[in-house]
Amino acid sequence: MIHRPAALVADLLKLAASRSSHAAAVAAVVATMAFTSVGVYAQKTPLMFRYATAFGPQDEPYQTAAEWFRRVTEQVEAKTKYSVKFNIYAQGSVLKIGETLGGIQDGRVDMGLIAPSLFPSQLPLSQVVTLPFLTEDAYASMKANADLSQSNPMLAGEWSKLGLVPVLFGPAQNAATSFRVPVKDIADLKGKRVRATGYHADALRAAGASPVAIPASEIYQAIQTGVLDAFSSSPMGNQVTAQRIQEVAKHFVDLGMGQYTLAVNVVVRKSVWDSTPAEVRKIMMEQAAAVADSFSFSNMSKLDVEACNAVKAAGGSVVRLPDAQIASWKAQSQAPIIEKYVAVASKVGSYDAAAVGTFLQTYQATLKKYEGKNTAYVDGMTACRGRL
Repeated sequence: MIHRPAALVADLLKLAASRSSHAAAVAAVVATMAFTSVGVYAQKTPLMFRYATAFGPQDEPYQTAAEWFRRVTEQVEAKTKYSVKFNIYAQGSVLKIGETLGGIQDGRVDMGLIAPSLFPSQLPLSQVVTLPFLTEDAYASMKANADLSQSNPMLAGEWSKLGLVPVLFGPAQNAATSFRVPVKDIADLKGKRVRATGYHADALRAAGASPVAIPASEIYQAIQTGVLDAFSSSPMGNQVTAQRIQEVAKHFVDLGMGQYTLAVNVVVRKSVWDSTPAEVRKIMMEQAAAVADSFSFSNMSKLDVEACNAVKAAGGSVVRLPDAQIASWKAQSQAPIIEKYVAVASKVGSYDAAAVGTFLQTYQATLKKYEGKNTAYVDGMTACRGRL
């Protein structure tokens, strides 16, 4: 019997989302069988890929990758002599989020999701996406990173040195900061103990806050018990869907810093990529661009609405700092943070500082090229402010 992959995937993902976390992981793995062109192996040459992600069926990065699997499977089946199968190991069942880079490199899996912000030593140039105040346009951030990872010798070389090929980039909403109490003015940040890391922590420190670095698994309890006052450096949607943070910190503030990170939803080990037939690689790249440009943002909008509904149900609020205060904060803090980025990237990556500075200029110019190009998507916090 031959099943239609898309229909079977949809049914299995609904099942995965309705179960416990353990059952969801199992169901997600079983769901990967739907990404096989069932019944055609007698006629087609099979290709199999093992994929790991820390996310589950309820999360946007998983859903974007699943859509890519579906499209690649159908296109490869329709246009080539090959068939593909993706074995998905979800919710950290094989590799935790901080293990994926090494797990792809050493062959435990063939491909997986990597968040560059978690690997500053291996991906020092890629930390550019964590710099505050560069852009508040999620589309521009995603497209700039996707483009330059292919076309810029320094950024492409950073991935190549690791033996990795970034294929599917995903968007990230602007970073939100959730507080236990309402915050409407930058002066309210002073003395607040905020979970934050990286360059966003530097910006918060410049505003008078006290950044604290603790594991994500401890944030909920730390806020609940008063050890922390707030949680920053993560989109509102992630804070709500992954951690139910609105139960303990229901007042969300857009600080105007832009994105803290993004997910490279599909990164492939270079030896696997090179051994994949050229026509299949072409389809993979074409579908990566198509999924990133269309599906990922429409899907993210749906998840933004769900997150906003949860904040509203909790009696929470979503506000933005006054633009004049954001501009003043940026003027005060951005230059030293950029200097630090150039110095750290140069040292860790053994780059010439002037070359890193030139790369940053290229990155900023590429951001400008794409800013305002996706007018259909409105950031989740901005949209939610109009509903609360």
